[in-house]
Amino acid sequence: MCRAVNPFALLCGLSHLRVPIMFDRKDDPIPVRDGDHVRIRSKARTPYAGRLGVVRAVEPTDAHGPYLVEFDDGMQFRYELQEMERLLTRLPS
Repeated sequence: MCRAVNPFALLCGLSHLRVPIMFDRKDDPIPVRDGDHVRIRSKARTPYAGRLGVVRAVEPTDAHGPYLVEFDDGMQFRYELQEMERLLTRLPS
């Protein structure tokens, strides 16, 4: 089961606390949509690995990655689904 960092725990310095990703009744992951908050998984060569961001666009035909994620500093990068973890809770505005 995929897990994501709880943003409240991150703000309080407790980033080791994790919450489960939501699954539907068939144990399939719920798709990521515009406005969803995500965490970028830590992998070599992945920009902003470990950071939290918001999905701004989903364009399945984009060659660089279907998910456009924006970060708190205004930077935007494209990612594949396997490079992200969807957060259950909303980030503070």
